[in-house]
Amino acid sequence: MKTTVLEEPTSLDLWLATLLSYGSWLATSLIAIGVGSPMLGMPLPSWSAKLSAIGVAIIIVLPVLSVCVMAVAFVLERDPVFAAIACLVLGIIALSSLLGAAAV
Repeated sequence: MKTTVLEEPTSLDLWLATLLSYGSWLATSLIAIGVGSPMLGMPLPSWSAKLSAIGVAIIIVLPVLSVCVMAVAFVLERDPVFAAIACLVLGIIALSSLLGAAAV
């Protein structure tokens, strides 16, 4: 029977896990407060809508931030292939955002 040894997480893995974990908790909390405050009878509908919008924006931005962290980490590690791939992904995200904004 073959056993597999799990590798220790690298600093990049820890950075990404921390970013995504705290970012997800923050976004979820903001959305929950924004949605839940009108249910509790708090009379600030514009405030709660803004909180929910900020939470949704954080959820949208988190993957882009993780690619940025990867790009910087690969540049600092002097890994040109993965740095180029991460920069290419950022370019594709930027291009698709521009094309999507222009189509509206």
